[in-house]
Amino acid sequence: VRGGRGVEPDVSLDPAPVTPIETALQQEAAFFLFANHWVANQCASSDGCMEDANALLDAFRDWLGGRGIELTTELDLSVSALEVAAQEAGYEAISGPIAELRRTLAEEKQRQFDSLEGTLLRELRHEIRARLLAEQEMVRADLGDDAWVRRAYDLVTDPDTVRDLLN
Repeated sequence: VRGGRGVEPDVSLDPAPVTPIETALQQEAAFFLFANHWVANQCASSDGCMEDANALLDAFRDWLGGRGIELTTELDLSVSALEVAAQEAGYEAISGPIAELRRTLAEEKQRQFDSLEGTLLRELRHEIRARLLAEQEMVRADLGDDAWVRRAYDLVTDPDTVRDLLN
């Protein structure tokens, strides 16, 4: 390869950043555990099991609340550490502002959770498919949710883009 830089893609695609809420859900194995619950209680087969996105998301929210799963982020841990340090140092007056900070943080986490609808659905559907489909069928079904595959498809189906890439 000329230039010593190796093979480089014609088009680069940065991975989507992972939010603190996604990290917390992964750490709690929430997608995995919810999929077990959903399949056991809602699905006889993959047909219709995931058709209603709103019902799936609502059930996930309810399940999280019913299980008492706390979406603890690094910021939550930092606030707790600050609270402990303040108490140990005798700063009692800081308890009110820390409580307000916790309320604001909870609101922000809820907004972030709500903004992740597409990501949550993709993760939930992947885990549900893993319980219902053979591996080959699951891979085929998941391809439609893959951002890299969608971008590649868009590239190769646009003649002008293909011509520009080859020239």
